[in-house]
Amino acid sequence: MSRNASCCSSALFIGTVESIEPIFLNRWYGANQSALRSLNDAFVRAQERPSADSLRQVKDTYLATFSDLDEREKRQVKAADTVQQMTSLFYSSLDRGMRVHLKVKTLFKQGDDDDAGGKFKKDAEFLDVWTAADDCGYDFQIGET
Repeated sequence: MSRNASCCSSALFIGTVESIEPIFLNRWYGANQSALRSLNDAFVRAQERPSADSLRQVKDTYLATFSDLDEREKRQVKAADTVQQMTSLFYSSLDRGMRVHLKVKTLFKQGDDDDAGGKFKKDAEFLDVWTAADDCGYDFQIGET
């Protein structure tokens, strides 16, 4: 069973980070700076010299940077007719933030659950935590507990 928790929820658990999506937003991801630089360069070239080829380069770089897009998002990228539409898709991805998928070892409390009686919840196998791209909270690392 998988559950979602926002970064500000009252979930209390011990878990191991299984995955982070999109991975390039994670500051521990080594390709972070180069992926962002390549994407930015493609956007700048397309704005300075608009053409079908420069738009295609933006789309290709975007799809490479966001390799974990779902099929709906990939269709949106492929259907984009302008650099402005691609810019909107990029900011939409940033606004959505990162999804950190954790395998729960021990779940003590989730949401408004009352654990005052000492009863620990054991029904969540995984939790997804969403954090904003500009969140100054915890730096999750894949494989860490």
